[in-house]
Amino acid sequence: MTTSIVGAGNTTQSIATRLHDASPIALRLSPARTIDEGGRGLFIVAELAQNRGVRYTPDGKNVWTEQPLPPQPR
Repeated sequence: MTTSIVGAGNTTQSIATRLHDASPIALRLSPARTIDEGGRGLFIVAELAQNRGVRYTPDGKNVWTEQPLPPQPR
């Protein structure tokens, strides 16, 4: 996983993350049922992320997100 900070000048605005997944299967956003043991990750990311997306590659896909950071005290 690669993590990078996105900023403008001296003010940090958000954190961007990118995760490589070797599976070529497209992601599907759907809420998990109460009895499901998995399947909540993408739903949680979608709720928290300011921006998100998928870029397909010859060896799988890169999933990226951008989450806003709280304002820093001055």
